[in-house]
Amino acid sequence: LQLINSPLTAGTNVARAAHGSAILATSIGKDLLQGTRFYDEYISRFSKLWNSEEGWNYLQSKLPQSTFTRESMEGSEPSTFELFLYEAVVAICLASCDAAENTVSDFFTANALYDSFTRTSFDSAYGLASFYRETGDRRKDSVKYAVYNIVSNESTFNIKATHQLKEDGSGDISTSTQMVWKSVLNREFIYADGTSNLPDNLPPLEESSTSYEIRIISLSFYVIVLIVAIICSVWTYMQRNTNVIRASQPFFLYLICFGTLLMSSSILPLSLLSDDLSQDVLDGACLAYPWLNHIGSLVTYSALFSKTRRIYTIIVTGGRYRRVAVQPLDVMKPFFVLLSIDLILLITWTVISPSTFVRIQIEGSEDRFGRTNSFNQCLWGNDESKTSYFVLKQLLQIFDLVTIAILAYYAYRSRSISTEYNESTWIGLIIYIYLEISFIRTILFLSFKPGQRTFLLVYTVFVFFNSLSILLLIFVPKKIALQNEKKEKLRKKKMKKLRMERSRLFFDAINEEQKIEVQSLH
Repeated sequence: LQLINSPLTAGTNVARAAHGSAILATSIGKDLLQGTRFYDEYISRFSKLWNSEEGWNYLQSKLPQSTFTRESMEGSEPSTFELFLYEAVVAICLASCDAAENTVSDFFTANALYDSFTRTSFDSAYGLASFYRETGDRRKDSVKYAVYNIVSNESTFNIKATHQLKEDGSGDISTSTQMVWKSVLNREFIYADGTSNLPDNLPPLEESSTSYEIRIISLSFYVIVLIVAIICSVWTYMQRNTNVIRASQPFFLYLICFGTLLMSSSILPLSLLSDDLSQDVLDGACLAYPWLNHIGSLVTYSALFSKTRRIYTIIVTGGRYRRVAVQPLDVMKPFFVLLSIDLILLITWTVISPSTFVRIQIEGSEDRFGRTNSFNQCLWGNDESKTSYFVLKQLLQIFDLVTIAILAYYAYRSRSISTEYNESTWIGLIIYIYLEISFIRTILFLSFKPGQRTFLLVYTVFVFFNSLSILLLIFVPKKIALQNEKKEKLRKKKMKKLRMERSRLFFDAINEEQKIEVQSLH
């Protein structure tokens, strides 16, 4: 330290090498200790000592070879050695008094003094001073520690404390436990590159953001839904001329596939929130997520709603029919109404209080390098838009629930109506599954600690099962019905062939009898 603080060191290679490094030492100086009762008392008493004529003469008599003056003492602060030396003398005095009180002779032994010394504790400038009974050393948890940053340039050398060990009240300080450091006067640590950016050689911070494994799982679930939706769309196109698909309207089935594809695509922007991307890209991901989610859900459930409503209207107003046909226009009318309402809410939300990417600090999660853990989330941009953000978000969720409730109502009312392939039963089952997994998702969000990792995993599972249940419950019964229809056609064709074969045999037998009768007449 004497070499570093020397004016001769500034601007040298030694200064450049030490620049940006740190010294871990005991806390010293008013920036770290001011406000501690005994430190302030020590400074006050010492100032009175050298400011008085009697005190100054006393100091000079004890330190006759010293070259310090009153001017050099003005504003000076005690060094670590000075404090430790003072407190060591205090400890020896207290231990001597204790050893003298506990001895029966006129003198106490060295062992008795040692025992009294190790039992001694008193309030010091650092707090409660105490000692190890095994070695007599001062306890490490009875001293405050700080990190001193060395900053140099071509002409000056500066050493300032930037962080101090945070006290947790346990008094346990160990190199094997995680130590938390707090900033001193909001000072930033300057590294060798001249900035306060953490160097890359620090171990990675264990964040509560999305891990690589969870992202892979989420993207895998999305790919599965994507493949199933494409297969269902291609299968619908290939079978568009069959009675099964014509009765269910191919356009209606395309809407189902497109809606589930949009809904599952909302997983993609959420998986980006853990990447080291620009703020604009992350804000865009936060905006894309609700649009894909709500539009996808609306396309899917409005198609189901239009279908069940059309069935119910035809049966109730026109009597009971065995066959029900739904034209594309019948599906599009309620679809555009619902889509318009949803778009108005989404556009208003985006304009008034857009969702932005923020990192939320987790209180009490600092690591040993003083870095605070955080998790990523899409929230309001500023406090002024907080209320409108929540209001519009709740309105969108209420609108989705109202759409589901109306769909459930028409599915329930048309449950006993016998339509071709009984779609109302499967739609009712889709609603039941949606409500079940929504309830489970809510319970999981309330049970787990907040974090992007938890949110993405739970949301992905919810979207995956919701989308897959819709596709499977709509298309698998149609696949089965188509197979049954083909089997029925083969059976009818076989029966027709059998009837024709029987007719041929019957007419052959009649012809044969006629030939025999003719021959008998001749």
